[in-house]
Amino acid sequence: MMKEKNLLVIIPHSSTNLLPEIKKNYLSKEGREMIYSRNAETDWFSEKLYNFCNILGNEQIIFPYSQVFLNVCRNPKYFDSSVPTKIRGISVFKKNFIPTVNERKKFVEKYSLPFYQQISNFKGKLIFNGHTTIPNHSSLNSELKYDIALSSFFIRDGKKVVFAPEEILLLYANELKKRFPNLRIGINDLYLDVYEYICDKFGWKGEGSSGIPIIHQETNEELYFKKGIFNEKELDKLRKGFADALNETLKKYNSVSLNLKS
Repeated sequence: MMKEKNLLVIIPHSSTNLLPEIKKNYLSKEGREMIYSRNAETDWFSEKLYNFCNILGNEQIIFPYSQVFLNVCRNPKYFDSSVPTKIRGISVFKKNFIPTVNERKKFVEKYSLPFYQQISNFKGKLIFNGHTTIPNHSSLNSELKYDIALSSFFIRDGKKVVFAPEEILLLYANELKKRFPNLRIGINDLYLDVYEYICDKFGWKGEGSSGIPIIHQETNEELYFKKGIFNEKELDKLRKGFADALNETLKKYNSVSLNLKS
């Protein structure tokens, strides 16, 4: 196994764990479905899909609680999105068990802020932010056209917020295409209207910035988890291909990074 210290993999939405302060009977029926159903907010098996540690020896951070309670990809200052009690208008909790504003503030301080500190401690060259989705998920504004969707920016208030040079994204995309010629790979064409705090806070913002280029990836879960049947063999093919593509991207990174401009 190699030791790739220049890569940090972040897996923020894989967990189905409740916060210690929240009991299962606090949740509404819909809240439980948000965590455990096939159409859940959970990025199913992403902790396996993006676990490259035994291949690359990279650094890895997995957020250990469900995004239904703490979404570390949203700005922690805005509780309605980062510590939601409703998701897309549907209540997570039963009426008498909704956390107070003060409780939500404590959740951020206790669980989210240490997670962000772990990211800020990374001093390498590249961050990979790994997610999954499914066709027709309620978070999608349109049909899912890709098996793998990569992004290097999002749009906020009509303004493009870049968190990686397009050269790096294209380099990785080309490496993926070599390994998965039959998969549809999209570039900057999915979830662009969704604010991403990790990418905004820690990502590259142009030449001379302290940020690190972040590759944001969404993988269609139906490649390995179709009709409720988990196919570990197919997941492992993807995992090894992603790891190999990232390794090649890092090998070629220096030649590309010489031309990085804001």
